[in-house]
Amino acid sequence: MDETRIPNERQILQSALQRLIHGLPLLKGTETRLVCYLMEPDDNGEDWLLTRMQGPAFTPEPLTLHIPDELFRSFYENHPTPRVLHREEIRETPLLKNFPGIETYRSFFWYPLREEQEWVAHFLFAHPGRHYFNSQRQALLGLAADMYLLTWKHRLCLRSLFHRIQRLYRLEEEVRYRLARDLHDGPAQTLSGLVMEAQYLRRLAQDDPETVLESLNELEDKARKAVNEIRQVLYILRPLALEQGAFREALEQLVARIRSTFPGEVRTEIQEQVLEHLPDEAQRHLFYLAAEALNNAAKHANAQTITLRLCMEDDGHGALEIEDDGLGFDPEQAQELRKLGHYGLLNMEERARFLKGELEIQSRPGQGTRIRVRFPLTLPAPSGEGGTETQPN
Repeated sequence: MDETRIPNERQILQSALQRLIHGLPLLKGTETRLVCYLMEPDDNGEDWLLTRMQGPAFTPEPLTLHIPDELFRSFYENHPTPRVLHREEIRETPLLKNFPGIETYRSFFWYPLREEQEWVAHFLFAHPGRHYFNSQRQALLGLAADMYLLTWKHRLCLRSLFHRIQRLYRLEEEVRYRLARDLHDGPAQTLSGLVMEAQYLRRLAQDDPETVLESLNELEDKARKAVNEIRQVLYILRPLALEQGAFREALEQLVARIRSTFPGEVRTEIQEQVLEHLPDEAQRHLFYLAAEALNNAAKHANAQTITLRLCMEDDGHGALEIEDDGLGFDPEQAQELRKLGHYGLLNMEERARFLKGELEIQSRPGQGTRIRVRFPLTLPAPSGEGGTETQPN
């Protein structure tokens, strides 16, 4: 997506004003003397930039006048809606009286643009004629300004879409990297060792058959371990129980697969009350949050015990916790790792946001780690309210 090929807000405004003058009978003749002063926030949002657009071409002419935000705010807070301004108001307003060429005009129409709580841009239309801005001209110029707003919103949506696409690409790369890493660190190394042992046993078979038999048993155990590791990777990629709506079963299968390769103890504490009120769309996010945290604890924490808890709190919110007694880490170092392209923490944060929840990570070197996400549940409404379901505030 090439944003440079998309007409910007000024180009759209220029085209709209030209069409109003040259295409509509209402705006002809003296309308070519119309001028538009456009005020836009700068890139850092601290000052406002001024552009002058003179008819009939309305070619944008950026001016060197930078307007401090505090000066601008004092004016537009008192003029939040479109209105005709008198010449005396222009002369008495520090914001407007210094606009280049403003003293040559007699009629003025102020048109601010606001999107929710954000000021997008402000227009001051001016003309040398008296009483120029009647209701019809105000409506037409308001349409031109609104086209600017639509273009601004369109560009904002495109930028958001572009960032999301970039995020998807990064996530795809992260999935590929982690899949390759998991296969390399687990099944690939195990299978490579099996090949080497099989070659050794072939040479040993003729000289010491009994030793070969014992080694074959060890070889079989290692092969089973490799199979379990591969199945674990495949299960996380596509948890069939979760696809069938069996969230508890999906969690139990996930924990069972972690246990099959983790030398320590994995405990679970799951309250049925949470499962009864868990929104369907939340289940997938919670599953992958749990998978991320469990895998990290099992592979990197050097822990003896990992505990998964899914419970309901007193205020009606749900909470998922994964706690281990492992090495722990410095949370600030985790932020640095994220900047270097390790997206595990970022993935958990985004899934917590999708849950409309809060992610909390508590860890210190040598003192283990606790990852906790708190999220709203879908609870029955109090009696007498029609039986609809509500979410806690």
